[in-house]
Amino acid sequence: MIKKIIEWFHATLIFALLIPLFFAVGELSQNGGMAALYIKCLLIAVPIVITSISSQRARTLTRYMAVCALTVMVMFFLTCVGKERNAGNTVYAVGIMSETVFIIGKRIADRLRLIRADKNYDPFAPKPVSFLDNPSLSYTWYFVIMYVLGLCFNSKGVCDIAFFSAIVYLFLALAYTFFATTNEYLNLNKRTKGIPKKRLYGVRAGMFFLYAVFIAAAIMPSVFFIGKRHYTDIRKWFDDTKAAPYDIQWESEFVPVPGGFSGMPAELDAIEAPPEPSEFWNGLFWVIAAVCAAVGIYAVVMAARQIFADFRRGLDDNGDKVEEIEDESLHKDEIMTFVRKHGDDSEAAKIRRRYKKTIRKHMKAIPAPYGTPSEIESDAGLSDDEDMHMLHALYEDVRYNRKDITK
Repeated sequence: MIKKIIEWFHATLIFALLIPLFFAVGELSQNGGMAALYIKCLLIAVPIVITSISSQRARTLTRYMAVCALTVMVMFFLTCVGKERNAGNTVYAVGIMSETVFIIGKRIADRLRLIRADKNYDPFAPKPVSFLDNPSLSYTWYFVIMYVLGLCFNSKGVCDIAFFSAIVYLFLALAYTFFATTNEYLNLNKRTKGIPKKRLYGVRAGMFFLYAVFIAAAIMPSVFFIGKRHYTDIRKWFDDTKAAPYDIQWESEFVPVPGGFSGMPAELDAIEAPPEPSEFWNGLFWVIAAVCAAVGIYAVVMAARQIFADFRRGLDDNGDKVEEIEDESLHKDEIMTFVRKHGDDSEAAKIRRRYKKTIRKHMKAIPAPYGTPSEIESDAGLSDDEDMHMLHALYEDVRYNRKDITK
């Protein structure tokens, strides 16, 4: 559960920083300043959490879309209803709704990709992971880029938000890496089952806090120098640039026509209208258009049907795995495994299996690979057994292919 909460914080911090950047680029203002705007942008956590839970628990795409439609309605009510109509509120509402729709579509695509990866299982292929559910230290560059953009657009608010978000995200990603690598180590190394789980977590937690202290010590100087930033505005870099001087020379070769343009309408009226196509061609074009429309509708319906089928959960309400029933009784690899384990049903194979089973029954040790059948039978204590003499004769015939045994 801790890993899932960190994943939600990861996606929230990434999406909440986009709208303040749009305000900085457009030089828009918000009541309460940039800090109040950022707190309002944290509302994107609602669709992130809801879509994350529903995409995993919803059995069908219909249920998932119903939950998402309700989420969109709630977000629309919170961001649009009863708000003053101005540029700032419009940008905020459009930004939040766009992010919500993007997250909904991304969850659908991620689940379909995971289901298709399970169908085409490859033990050497990595499991597909969405960036919404994968906090990583590499995403710190995202906040660095946002910080640089805040400097370039002369926005102290964006710089402050990006700076402190990067600090929080750095520790969250470090904690997520700690939990993920520890669980992976426990799953891969089965021999560590003898080691207490709490002890292993304790050792790794000590290293985690040591790294956290070092990172905090490295960050502290930059916190004290926040007021020493040098801002610029790239929109005003070329305001003082003067245009190059140039001379305009008008040289017209227009020759006036006597009488003006009074004769032009008459000439246009004299042009005959193009002939209309025959009924045959009209009918043919309509048939082609109808066929194309039918094919397009069929393709859309089949694609939607496949998406609904792929989105369906692989487990039923009782937790049992749901699989498709295939027509083939045995696959090729299963047939080869069956033959290697049981052999064929020929009489010679039955004699070999019977001989091997009799020897194993009376002999605990493994027979020597260089021993003859008589020596192996003697070591098993079957030298005086009459039934073994008959089985020995049959085994010798099969072994050296002395005669064709069909019964």
